[in-house]
Amino acid sequence: MITWKGVPCVVVLTLFDQVRSISLPSGYINSLGPFNTVYRPSGLASNVEPTWRTEFPAFNSKDSTNLIYFDNAATTQKPLKVIEAISRYYSRPCANVHRSQHPLATAASDQYESARENVARFINAPSVGNIVFTSGATDAINLVANSWCFDEVGPGDVILVPLSEHNSNIIPWQLHTGRFGTPIHYIKLNPDGSINLDDYMRHLQTRRVKLVSIAHASNVLGKIQDLGPIVRMAHEYGAKVLVDACQTIAHVPIDVTALDCDFLVASGHKMYGPTGIGFLYAKTCVQEYISPYKGGGGMVKTVTSTGFELDETPHRFEPGTPPLAQAIGLSAAIDFLRDIGFNKIASHEQGILQQLDAELRKIATVHSPPVNPGTIDRVPIVSFSVEGVNPLDLASLLALRNVAVRAGTGGDSILRVDPKLVPAKQLGKTLLRIGAMGLERSKVETILVTCATHMGHAMDGANVSTYLSLMAKLRIGDIQCLQQVIPYCYKIQDLPRAISCCHLISMVPNSRYIHSCRAFVVHVAQRVPVDGHSIGYQDLGRLCESLRCLDLYCQELGSFLIKLIETEFIGVSNGENGTYCGDVPNKRNSPQPGIDLVYLSSILSYIGAMGMGTPSLWRMYSRHIEHSLFETNPRVLLKTLESFCARRLRDRFLLEASGTVLSGSVDKLHPTEVARLSQVYASSGYYHGPLCHALMQAAERAVPLLDAHGAIKILQPFLQAYTGFQGKVPPIRDIPHHHLRALYLVFSRCATGIGFLCLPELLVLTHAMRLVPSSVPPSLIGSLQRLLSRAMEMPKGSTTGPCILDNNVGRSKRLTARELADIALAKSRRSRLNITRQEALMLSQLAGTEPLHIHQSVDQIE
Repeated sequence: MITWKGVPCVVVLTLFDQVRSISLPSGYINSLGPFNTVYRPSGLASNVEPTWRTEFPAFNSKDSTNLIYFDNAATTQKPLKVIEAISRYYSRPCANVHRSQHPLATAASDQYESARENVARFINAPSVGNIVFTSGATDAINLVANSWCFDEVGPGDVILVPLSEHNSNIIPWQLHTGRFGTPIHYIKLNPDGSINLDDYMRHLQTRRVKLVSIAHASNVLGKIQDLGPIVRMAHEYGAKVLVDACQTIAHVPIDVTALDCDFLVASGHKMYGPTGIGFLYAKTCVQEYISPYKGGGGMVKTVTSTGFELDETPHRFEPGTPPLAQAIGLSAAIDFLRDIGFNKIASHEQGILQQLDAELRKIATVHSPPVNPGTIDRVPIVSFSVEGVNPLDLASLLALRNVAVRAGTGGDSILRVDPKLVPAKQLGKTLLRIGAMGLERSKVETILVTCATHMGHAMDGANVSTYLSLMAKLRIGDIQCLQQVIPYCYKIQDLPRAISCCHLISMVPNSRYIHSCRAFVVHVAQRVPVDGHSIGYQDLGRLCESLRCLDLYCQELGSFLIKLIETEFIGVSNGENGTYCGDVPNKRNSPQPGIDLVYLSSILSYIGAMGMGTPSLWRMYSRHIEHSLFETNPRVLLKTLESFCARRLRDRFLLEASGTVLSGSVDKLHPTEVARLSQVYASSGYYHGPLCHALMQAAERAVPLLDAHGAIKILQPFLQAYTGFQGKVPPIRDIPHHHLRALYLVFSRCATGIGFLCLPELLVLTHAMRLVPSSVPPSLIGSLQRLLSRAMEMPKGSTTGPCILDNNVGRSKRLTARELADIALAKSRRSRLNITRQEALMLSQLAGTEPLHIHQSVDQIE
């Protein structure tokens, strides 16, 4: 996005004869910056005074004679009057203020306070004491956020900010939110960039708003807000109003008394003044509730060893040496604007702005609202873009032509404003750039919510996919982001695009727990049997992966997939793909692969998890896999074996051949995949020697990255190898040292997560403990004993009442509060266990472990 601002005089150009080239037609206007002499063809009227450009030394140097300066929204050039005022201070009364009594200090203090008086007159402040000098508008906003808000805005209160605000008017409030928990709510905008008063009133009526912070004009749109009703409505509901006047202070007269705002901030460098100076206007009644947040000299009357007495306002808010030269330069800039007059400035600016807007709309896409002739409702800021041209490239090309503009990459500040600023065809690219900017997660979440909430016109299929891919890539699991975008997913008519959205949704954290996400994926799955006959296996595989990830199963989809795959397999076997393969007995012939195994494995894994598919289908699938077994990705092969295991099918040839392939690829697998592979071969009841030893070799690498459930799966190859498997492999007593080390790591991992294990996992653990009793760590033995004790402990009494039966006296005994608490704690512990008392007794016998903490009195109470 390119932002241009002419303050107060600019002329533009017809720039482009091609998209990526810039031309300046001969005889056409091609020069100007603030107060510039205009060179134009006949017929273009203007009232620009030729002497204005000479006021700016930057435009009179040899290198800048023909400079066209359009970057005034960032900072303005400095007139000679301002430069001379600063130079005079450093030459004559250069001294500190409010400290010394010599003539230089007195003169410096007088000039400094005169500058304050000049600022007060410039904005019609009631008193000089209402003006606090700061280092800029950002510093002034932070002064309010860290002083007034510190005492007045707390948890439960709300800060209102329009969507069009500059970062300097958002981040200070976000920092305050992080410290005090005060939420920030954003006000919607109308299409022309003005505040939506209906939405504004809704916020005021439904929330406890303490502060409304608003820019008088946006640095992107340029729309001047009508502050009268905004301030009046806020005061009716007890809220204060802060106005950021940076973009209007040099264009329109500002009267804080008429506006009745509580705070107003501005920066000197945007009104022809020096950098490093700004001011805060604060009402007298509000200043009483502002506590200084910075300390230093010059802000107090007296200081003792135990405390201090603050000086009067505004000096109490200006600790240390103030920006003396900058304040004097700011006063000179105000005199410069006053000498010209705002009427003349506005007349000139609006004429040039109308011409600029009209010419730009012929050659580019203008995102700023149209200019209304005869009214001053916009400062001279124009935001535009050229289709197919990167804004940074365009700015560089303009710089080669001596045209200074500001270009951005469409970041978060652009997305917060009216949706017209980011057309639908550019939203996806903008989101991709944001994903590569390294922004904080919370800031990206705010941008995404803004897109889904205020840019419905742009949320088509492609942009929704980009939106979801950004969430998946950055692992953003914000519920609001997902819930806002799901309604747009239902509008996607293209089924492959909808399936792609399902796949992205499944990769977003926490999506499986959000009902709207699950409902949409089911909706797409139900569309496939009706409209999905032309969908490729790639899309079907992605849909099956999404359904499995969300733990969703659709019977109609499963039947459709089975028929589709059977038809494909039969067609391939009959030679439809150019190869004939008969079913020769005792010879495992295979058809040429007609389907990508990556997506086929996803489909069959989904079908197998539902227990669907005839044995003949799975035999054809096995033959299909065996044809390209040694070229198959190990992860795809693992998924294939899992699908057979889920279907309760055991293909010995496939298990043997796959084991041979996977035994050389174990080191390439992730620890969780190593655990899954161990579980597959243990569940299938098939022992593959080389693969088993490869898994044991990888155990030491994998176990530290697994939880207790994964660590138990790693034990399966050890049990197969060292305890014998169905008599096929004899027991081995001498276990290598690195295997013992891996077993010890597994036992240590299980010691911390034993309470989450179920009975089959505990049985595997107890068998492994008996395998190497000398290598079992004491921590695991203690954890197992405590687990069995809690499971075998009998309830002391009913927790539904305060009495139990006393067996000694044959009557009810009233329990104390401590006894009731013990009973409730014991019940809570038992409810978290995955084993029963009978299972605990069996495990105790198998492990040879005596449970701890079982008191005889417990067994006496039923």
